[in-house]
Amino acid sequence: HSKKQFNKQRQFLSRWYESFAQSLEGRGSNLLVDFSRTPRGFAAPEEGSGDVKKKERQQWQQKGKGGKGKKEPAPSKKELILAANKSKKSEKLVESEKQMVKFATMQGKNAITLLENLMNKLELRESRAQCVYEQMVRVAKEVTDLEGAAYVEQRRVRAVALVDKIKQLLTVHWDDLDEHQKGVVTEMWVSLGFEKGKKPSSCDENRLSLNINMVYYQLAYGGEIIDIQSDPQKDSRVTGFHPDAWQRKMLDAVDRNHSAVIVAPTSAGKTFVSYYCIEKVLRQSDDDIVVYVSPSKALLNQVCGSVYARFRNKTLSGGKSLFGSLTHEFADNALNCQVLITVPECLEDLLMSCDSTVQAIVSKIKYVIFDEVHCISASSEAHIWEHLLLLIRCPFLALSATIGNAEVLHVWLRSAERSKTPKGGIVRKVELIRYGERYSELELCMQRINEDDLDATLKEEEQESMLQHFMPYGVYKPVKLSMFGIPDDQQLTARQILDLYYALAEVDVKIKEELEPCKFFNYREGGDRVWLSRADLRLLENALKSRFLAWLKSDQDKVNRVLDKLGNNVQQQLDYRSKPFDQRGTALRSIVPLVMELRDNEMLPAICFNDDRRICERLAERLFEHLEEQQKKFEESPEYKNKYEIKDEEKMMKLAKRKRDAKEKRKVTKTKGEKDDRDEEREPVEVDEVDPLAAQRLRLSQALERFKLRARLRDEDLLTKMKERMNRGGGRGRESTKQLLRLFERGIGYHHQGLTAVERGAVEILFRSGQLAMVFS
Repeated sequence: HSKKQFNKQRQFLSRWYESFAQSLEGRGSNLLVDFSRTPRGFAAPEEGSGDVKKKERQQWQQKGKGGKGKKEPAPSKKELILAANKSKKSEKLVESEKQMVKFATMQGKNAITLLENLMNKLELRESRAQCVYEQMVRVAKEVTDLEGAAYVEQRRVRAVALVDKIKQLLTVHWDDLDEHQKGVVTEMWVSLGFEKGKKPSSCDENRLSLNINMVYYQLAYGGEIIDIQSDPQKDSRVTGFHPDAWQRKMLDAVDRNHSAVIVAPTSAGKTFVSYYCIEKVLRQSDDDIVVYVSPSKALLNQVCGSVYARFRNKTLSGGKSLFGSLTHEFADNALNCQVLITVPECLEDLLMSCDSTVQAIVSKIKYVIFDEVHCISASSEAHIWEHLLLLIRCPFLALSATIGNAEVLHVWLRSAERSKTPKGGIVRKVELIRYGERYSELELCMQRINEDDLDATLKEEEQESMLQHFMPYGVYKPVKLSMFGIPDDQQLTARQILDLYYALAEVDVKIKEELEPCKFFNYREGGDRVWLSRADLRLLENALKSRFLAWLKSDQDKVNRVLDKLGNNVQQQLDYRSKPFDQRGTALRSIVPLVMELRDNEMLPAICFNDDRRICERLAERLFEHLEEQQKKFEESPEYKNKYEIKDEEKMMKLAKRKRDAKEKRKVTKTKGEKDDRDEEREPVEVDEVDPLAAQRLRLSQALERFKLRARLRDEDLLTKMKERMNRGGGRGRESTKQLLRLFERGIGYHHQGLTAVERGAVEILFRSGQLAMVFS
């Protein structure tokens, strides 16, 4: 009985990890590693190294293919047959991908989302071009709905996605479009007003014009579509994407069994090298171990889910587990796994243990991955991180987004490796890999705290926006700037660079003459299109910054005027916050208008942080109550009663039953020879014809969605799974479980250490999958 119960618990756990992995990495098996495939990758040869023996240490070294100058032999019969089969397969692929795109275009409101997801699956250039073109056509519809001079600002904001699609078509897919499609793309580009001197043929000249040139548009609105251009290239060591130059350096370091310190911003893509490292160890044998050190217990579940998502199909023997987790509170397969996920203090205990069994396991560790290694200088466990880096006898990867003195840490780690190496041994190399560009730029906004704006009696259109964009230099003090300068890692976004230019140009006319963006990027109206890159942004940023720093040494008056200009829009808010005020009361009063503005501007999902658990819960409840009140008002309105109220429900149910009975009767008649059932199945059946009550309920549920916060379409299956898991065992009677289940219906949640692991996990999964659009943590 106990064994049966144990197996049942393992099944529940596997299903939980399945859901958790899907929420982390997305549904499907695109990331799942195929262990039947042998990677053909190899590490690039090190500069100045002629040591042939190094090739023997590279597990996946690609074999050479003969010398130069040899004549290619004529293709054999087998090769000709394979080529013919490949040609037939290509023809099938063309038709298959064409049907996939066609199906996605027929899905109404969901078409854009499905087409975007389809881009990851399409292989052919022609199919990808068609897919982007269909996206552009549908995104353009949203912009054309905002025609006229009164909606210029709204059009500029909405047109970012459209300009992105047009950019892809013009720069990547142009040769794969037919003449008609090229004409449509060009017409839309001209309609937006980016081609001066040309007039659109299908509409008035100013009906859709954004009244701004393409350089200023990219800086002010289109920062997210500016290319990073980090030299992505195909690499046979990884599947599913093309790694950038700095990522290929990370792969090379792992292939050579080197240690590496990797400093790159959050979301830049540094974590993927840890999965490559794990894959390498898993492929080498069934006994070798890789350790993943997480700085906090909160991140353990996330790492477990990611490992499960990628490597769950590896076949293991002898009762071994793919991964295990170890903390002081609990252990799961910690000494019986290939991927151990733990916290620093527990790994130190293992390394220092005198137990022979533990030491036998420690001897099998082939790589250690330290996540968030900057904790070595800022946390109370800093000494433990130092001990670990000195105790381990295998290569390591140290990942971090924020190391201010990476060179100093690098020098110390190299000296540590030298001290660990026995006399006469080869010192393991420690590489420093740095990258500075974020995948997604971070815009800074400050919430306006104005008691008048929080007045519930004011109409929505009368209330001022609660979000105030600001430029980070605006909060700097001249004295501190002169002492410390501008931090090296303070990179500006496209919009912030434009703000800096306007501020400097207002103070000194020479800036406008020398550093005006169009002149700087050699753009002239009517000339060639200029698509900016992140490298271009950095050139303009550095030019403006150097001029500003020069004034800091020579002209303090100009510096003060620039800082006043940049900080003017938030100075009042900073002054207000510098004095004591009712922070909790203000938060509770302002949360509803703030979230409603985020929703209206399509800026959800969002996380709101607060140090007080009780305040997190009260904020969630306050938002929930507001949405409930709004729905009740709607249900009492004439619009609801005329359009959505279900009247004469009993009569409609009887009518639906009569229609179903009539349909069944027709089926019986047709089986006698009048018509084949399959023909009847091909006939389109309207929901209203079959069940008017179901159709009315569907319309009502769609209308009520406006009183729920969702980032994606509602997923009933996932919501049901989470509810069942939370209600299992003693969860049904917990007050927090009851409260969360109520909040989930409105797309709201909260997350803190006072919740059980099941409750926290449910909130995380639902938030990542878009079922919750607002979480308080």
